[in-house]
Amino acid sequence: MSNETFDLMEVGCFLSYDTIACARSSFLGALVLMTMILLVKAAINMKKNFKDETFESVAYQVFILIFAFFLSILCFVNWLLGAHLPQIDLAASCMKLVILINVLLIYGTKALRLVRCEICITFGLAPLCFCLGFYGLFIAVTGMNDVGTTWDECYKPYWIMLSSADVVLVGIITGSAVIIHKSANLVAIEKVVVSELLKRLWTFIVLIQISAVVTFGYDIAVRVLGGSELSCSGIFFHSQIVYSSILTVIMTAKFLFPLWGFLYAFDRKSFITGPLE
Repeated sequence: MSNETFDLMEVGCFLSYDTIACARSSFLGALVLMTMILLVKAAINMKKNFKDETFESVAYQVFILIFAFFLSILCFVNWLLGAHLPQIDLAASCMKLVILINVLLIYGTKALRLVRCEICITFGLAPLCFCLGFYGLFIAVTGMNDVGTTWDECYKPYWIMLSSADVVLVGIITGSAVIIHKSANLVAIEKVVVSELLKRLWTFIVLIQISAVVTFGYDIAVRVLGGSELSCSGIFFHSQIVYSSILTVIMTAKFLFPLWGFLYAFDRKSFITGPLE
């Protein structure tokens, strides 16, 4: 098949074969498979440390790991099939949102305790997380029931609605990280330990910020460029090289950056409990 096709979304390694699209799917599949292996390793390491953890921290870690693993499975299946199944993509986007909500609960709770505003956890943070979770689920389910053709699927409004929720979540998580950072300097522990904790914290924050901004920017750009007269393939000039190159970057940033950041920050002494409380 030619490197250029009118419907770029319908080709891959199976059914309608295309070399470039198959290479893209294989590359993304290999990345997420590696991520799944690292998640399993993290789960094994976490099990060894159960005796040193509080129930709350263990629950947070188990919850995030389970959702991260299922998110990886969804990405693997979707990318292997050519990334043209919007229902799976919507489910994966919603699952990533749930992971970010749980991260917000972790860092938001820690930050609010540091500023002695625990009542804000019950009447502010918890309701906010519930509303964001319900919002993400509602948008994802609505989108699954309104799946269009590959002609106009890429610029449906629910993609922006989901990515905008990511931006809001990441912004609040970043604010919580700033509070934690300022409080870290007041803790009576070795500076090298504090430096390591903050390095892990901000590496994770930067990765989820890149993920949110890239995804939101892409969704806006596609929405602006797309229209009734221009198909999704037309946005990418009907070029499989252009489409696959851009999609590889977007999918890596959208789904894998947050998982890689979590894996790097996933340390029982830095990500969940830490000596900062």
